[in-house]
Amino acid sequence: MDYLKTAKHLFHIFLINPNFFLKRVFFEIAAAISPFPEQPVFKNINGVMINFDFKDEDKARKMYFGTFQPAIADILKKYLKKGDTFIDAGANVGYFTAVAAGLVGQSGQVHSFEPVQEYFQKLKNLKDKNSRYKITTNQLALGDKEKTEKIYIGGPSHIGDNTFFLDFLEGISEVKSAEVKVVRLDKYIKDNDLCNIKLIKIDVEGFEFPLLLGMEEYFLECSKTGNYPKIICEICPKAYSYLGKKLEDLFDYMKNFSYEPFETINENIGVNINKLKERDVADVLFKPAGN
Repeated sequence: MDYLKTAKHLFHIFLINPNFFLKRVFFEIAAAISPFPEQPVFKNINGVMINFDFKDEDKARKMYFGTFQPAIADILKKYLKKGDTFIDAGANVGYFTAVAAGLVGQSGQVHSFEPVQEYFQKLKNLKDKNSRYKITTNQLALGDKEKTEKIYIGGPSHIGDNTFFLDFLEGISEVKSAEVKVVRLDKYIKDNDLCNIKLIKIDVEGFEFPLLLGMEEYFLECSKTGNYPKIICEICPKAYSYLGKKLEDLFDYMKNFSYEPFETINENIGVNINKLKERDVADVLFKPAGN
């Protein structure tokens, strides 16, 4: 672990939202000292049952006690209402799929994408266990072209570390790979006649720019009405050299469709791209101008 980077990140959180920082510290401590139930571990999240039966106990514990990426959970709770449509790109074991399904209710829809078979099966189990909700699961990756691509899988103790960039998994043993199908999200939205999309969560380990490029036709349709969804996007700055791009290219592309970048832990504060480049990974909330 790079303790200096971690300390700088925590200080950044404290500076832009001290209340969030203090609340997170309190709940992190409470979760760390609370007894974790024996496997299998089930929990009801707003009426949706999810099973935390995986080996990455640190993430299982955080999800179970509600301390896993709390800023993202707060954004979901703020913007999703009954009847809305939510898209979960890089759904993994389905934690945010479950949170969103409970928020949009049985009248809403959740469309989730997870290309890795092991985690897709957990996502499908979540759907099957909550059949009253409209959860659609897709064993697909999302990008700018329809193709088959090799994905690298970090193993059972690294459930979120699945990426198209092998260098991202440096230092992780037992890395596996698999061929996965990649599709464009704009075509999926059109083919499935999706409407009332209020929020999209993107967590694809450095492949966020190709995914967003694969939404161009959808963005063009949104530009006719001005009715854009908000987008929570995990950004991995070091991926852009592999893609032959610069981080500025992503932000310029989003600006073309009226999107402005904000901090997820304080959405009144815009993102500083130069500071973002110093991070290994960061979550950004893209909001349409004026929203």
